[in-house]
Amino acid sequence: MSDVIKSYLAEIEKELKTGRATEHTYRPALKRLIESLDGRISATNEPKRVECGAPDFALRRDALSIGYVETKDLGKSLDEAEDSEQLERYKKSLPNLILTDYLEFRWFVDGQPRSSARLGRMGKGGKILPDREGMAQTGQLLQLFLDSQPEPITTPRELSERAAKLAHIIRDTIIEAFQKEKASSDLRDLREAFAEVLIPDLNRPEKLAEFADMYAQTIVYGLFAARCNHRGPGPFQRLGAAREIPKTNPFLKKLFEIITGSSLDEEPYVDFVEDLVAILANTDMEKVLENFGKRTRQEDPIVHFYE
Repeated sequence: MSDVIKSYLAEIEKELKTGRATEHTYRPALKRLIESLDGRISATNEPKRVECGAPDFALRRDALSIGYVETKDLGKSLDEAEDSEQLERYKKSLPNLILTDYLEFRWFVDGQPRSSARLGRMGKGGKILPDREGMAQTGQLLQLFLDSQPEPITTPRELSERAAKLAHIIRDTIIEAFQKEKASSDLRDLREAFAEVLIPDLNRPEKLAEFADMYAQTIVYGLFAARCNHRGPGPFQRLGAAREIPKTNPFLKKLFEIITGSSLDEEPYVDFVEDLVAILANTDMEKVLENFGKRTRQEDPIVHFYE
């Protein structure tokens, strides 16, 4: 661990000494550091997703979501970043998150501070002054962050609360994509289809938030319906989810053939959809539906969304 962190600090120092480094310059070094801690982990930095409001890195182990990392430039105040609207949104929706300026690392679990550590400080002439104790603490923090696993979900309220948080950030990302004129042709076509079939004028500028809200809820509800009908083989996955939506809902089934297909990989909110799939795969659906049935057979278990 110490050798890996020393190599990382050497890379950061090398870039810092050029005098031309930006926040983006250090990302490859951070990616190598994270991936070196566990060979099964991939840390993805996709500029198109970041531009539409997603965190800088999405981490996965064997295709399952592990967490997210948001980076700020060396020397930037993490206190200010932590108090920003952006971080508040991430903390509200993402259960396993790190905020870093490449030297200090702040770990948040379910929106609450869990731990922080600092590798060292910037000195004169682009030098990095390492902190031996801080290096050990950072290594431990990163390992705990990567090893963090959510508890299985067993109740309708627990499932709906977790899914609603992701619905919110999917909605916000869609809004940002349209506002920055980065929305894909697929997303624009879906908005037109919603306006034609469901709500007239949904394609008007003032209706953007309404469309994004409806679309995010459709994704969540559709995946929930597919998960309820999943019987294997293998774990529940996004690809193929459309086949598991009941034929009694042909509109949703047809829609899901579009929105959960391979083209979703190009959308800025795809990581959040995969997070939702991981949550549903980690849900004891038998217990959820059993608890749901005890309350009332008429109430939809997604009723807690947006409350």
